[in-house]
Amino acid sequence: MNSWKNLKGAVLTLGLALGGQAAYAQDDYPNKPIEITAPYDAGGATDRMVRHLAPFLADALGTPVNVVNRPGGGR
Repeated sequence: MNSWKNLKGAVLTLGLALGGQAAYAQDDYPNKPIEITAPYDAGGATDRMVRHLAPFLADALGTPVNVVNRPGGGR
């Protein structure tokens, strides 16, 4: 029973130690253009909605947003 308590303590300590460092690694995210896949043909409702929202998303994130149509991409 005591070894189980020690294992839980070790896992918790390791999680806290590594979890704090992960936040620093993402300061400059997103650092490359974002690609949104519209899983239907161009010109459909999904394509129009994504292309309408892409400029607003690009302004909010400060990085280019590309919309790519790939029929069947959502399967």
